[in-house]
Amino acid sequence: MRHFVLGLFMGLSASALAIEHMQDGSIILDRHDVQRIEIQWYQLNQNLEICAGIVHDLRARLETVEKAKCT
Repeated sequence: MRHFVLGLFMGLSASALAIEHMQDGSIILDRHDVQRIEIQWYQLNQNLEICAGIVHDLRARLETVEKAKCT
């Protein structure tokens, strides 16, 4: 859930650069801006998956070390 919320905020901050606000309150996105946002979102998702895997591995190693010290 934390990863999803972080990704959502990162995606919103990246998309804020691609938004053109009109005087009537509407928003226009350029095709290239949308494509760039999709690419950045995919890259962010991949980075989060990699980080989650690394954290999982590090926790497993920590548990192994803690068990080895106790015995």
